[in-house]
Parts: sequence; structure tokens; C-alpha cells
Amino acid sequence: MLPEVSELKSRHGVLRFRDSGGEGTPLVLLHGSSYSMNVFAHLFEGELRRAFRLIALDLPGHGLSEDASDPSRVYSVRGFSDCVEDLVSHLQLASFAIFGWSLGGHVAIEVAARGLPVTGLVLSGTPPVSAGFLAVLSGFRVSSGLALSSKRHFALRDAGKFESMCIAQGSRLYVSDLMRADGRVRQNFGKSLIHGDCHDQKRFVETTSIPVCLLNGAHDPFVRLSYLSRVKGRRPGFTPITIEGAGHAVFHENPAVFSRVMIDFLNPRAVSYRAA
Repeated sequence: MLPEVSELKSRHGVLRFRDSGGEGTPLVLLHGSSYSMNVFAHLFEGELRRAFRLIALDLPGHGLSEDASDPSRVYSVRGFSDCVEDLVSHLQLASFAIFGWSLGGHVAIEVAARGLPVTGLVLSGTPPVSAGFLAVLSGFRVSSGLALSSKRHFALRDAGKFESMCIAQGSRLYVSDLMRADGRVRQNFGKSLIHGDCHDQKRFVETTSIPVCLLNGAHDPFVRLSYLSRVKGRRPGFTPITIEGAGHAVFHENPAVFSRVMIDFLNPRAVSYRAA
């Protein structure tokens, strides 16, 4: 059963989230562009909930959270990271791990780079890039999906195509979330990444002492895997994992493997994730 929706008043408006509670290590789940915490619903009912205190947030302009009154400021890496910081403060988390999917991964990197007490960082569908148009573009595959990810107004056909690329061919589980999302997010977020409205994400991932796992599907239609192969963490705990047969949403396409990787990677005494 899903935990009830809670809310907090952040510096960027009212946000809504689910919190499984419990004594496990807090694990903050950050969704991708135009999705919501609904995309993680199945994780609240599986093995991951028994291992962690799961906390899933609707970022501004998504799901049950409010739209931004100042889109150019809020719908950015920095603005979304402010909201996660406010959530952590609201819940009084002494430490926590983060899983960021796609857009959520870029937000997760920024949260960790700010010096918040992050114990582990798992990124999926998120190439850690530096600022600048060419630097950002080098991490992504040029495709119709990339064009959709910056399109403000979605027709139902657009939403269906986007979900087919993000989740699975023919999936329509989250079309209502895609149609609800404020399209100004898609217009503004990528620009903030290009303009460097955040820490240098590639440099942070390569130099941080926080354990970082780059967990990606071998057939991700958005991420350039050749770029990821050039991201080299210089500290123990940096772990790239590629899941064969998966695309952009490993956590959705293969939740059993995803849960095993998360549990083992975020437990420093375990090593079985290396063979995932």
C-alpha cells in the first residue's frame, strides 16, 4: 500500500511527497522530466521498501506539486535542488541517499555538490555533463526524443511517443502525468544545464568522495553510452553498471535487478552489485 501524500511549503511553492517512514536509511527518489512520484509507486510495494525509508517527491510543475510562479528561476537545476534541500530540512534527515532518474539525476548531483549529507548517489539515464551547449550535447543522443524533451506543449500523441521512449514501447501508464506537467519545465531545465546554473556535474562526479553509481540501460535512447565510458571517477566507490536489455528506465523495466543493485551498492559491506 502506498503511503499517504504529504505536503510542505518550500521556498518555491507547495510540494507534495510520499514517505514510507521506518528505520531504514532514507532514500530520496527523484523523477524524470514531466513524470511524477507515481513512476516509483511499484518500488514502495517491493523489496526496496524493506531495505530503505523511501521518499518520493513531486518537483514543481509535476504531479501534485504546484506550478512555479517564476518558471525561469524555479524550473532549473538550482531551483529544483532548492526544493530537495527544503524537503530534507522539513523531514530533518541527518543523512540520506539519492536515486535520480534522467532530469532527477541532474538535480541529485547538484544536491550532493552543495554539501548536503548524501551517503550515496545513484544516477540512471543521466549523463553528468559540464556547462556549454556542446558539452551538454556530447552526453546525449540526438533524436526525436531529445526534441520532445524540450517541447513546451504536448499533444496526446507526443506524450505517447515520449513514454514509449522513456518507459517501454507502447507504455501508456503515465500519459496523464505527462499531460499534466508544466511544459515550461521542458523549455527551461535544459537551458539551465547549458548555462551552468549549477556545479560542474562531470567534475563533481569524477572527484567526489561520495560513492556514485552510474546505472544505465544498454539501449537508452537518450544517453550517449560512449560519453559515459569517458566519465572516470577517481575515488573508491565509483561504479558504472550497464544493464543489458534495458533502456532509459532500468528501475521500471527490471525492478528486481534495480533493487539488488541499490541495496548492494548503498551497503558498503556488499559487493554482489559488481556482477549485476
